Amino acid sequence: GKRLGIVRHPYFEFDKGSVLDVIFKTHLHTLRQCGAVLVDNLEISTFGEIFSSVSDVMYTALNAEFKLAINSYLKQLVKSPVRSLADVIQFNRKFTKKEKLKGLWARTI
Repeated sequence: GKRLGIVRHPYFEFDKGSVLDVIFKTHLHTLRQCGAVLVDNLEISTFGEIFSSVSDVMYTALNAEFKLAINSYLKQLVKSPVRSLADVIQFNRKFTKKEKLKGLWARTI
């Protein structure tokens, strides 16, 4: 089995007994049953620094790839009222209350 570190803080801290907590624990149990050795609640002192630098790179890549690929993807959809990024923006503006696209994502797209 593989040895896996489970870094719970800050992303996988759920209220005890909540749906997410139960699902997460179920997945950890499945990993153990498959032979994985889990190091739970692993703490990495430089996690914030590491994630921040990786996050910046991922965000830049996501931004570039999204804008390049979205039109191609939307054109391939069989049933969709939108066929381009411009259509998505127009759709979101038309149905603002339903879509609730505000803040960061509204500016990003």
